[in-house]
Amino acid sequence: MVHVNEILERDIFNRLRRQHVRFPAGFPCDRNGIRLGLASVEDELKETLEAWQDEKRQPFTRTCKTYDELLDLIACAIYIAEGFHADTD
Repeated sequence: MVHVNEILERDIFNRLRRQHVRFPAGFPCDRNGIRLGLASVEDELKETLEAWQDEKRQPFTRTCKTYDELLDLIACAIYIAEGFHADTD
């Protein structure tokens, strides 16, 4: 049986790969890179809230859109953190 954390890790890893495709240069650890990264996180947060509000109105028809958007939000935040670590290597 697959553990829930393994599924979550796999899903986050897949979303993180998509972030690498969207932003191949990453988010550099400078003023503009962090600004771009935080703007992306803000956009993902808005999309997550919108998905949650849509699903809240239809409680018996869960499409897991909130989960998908939340994964994008997490992956985006991790991608920003990777920029900090890349800058210290």
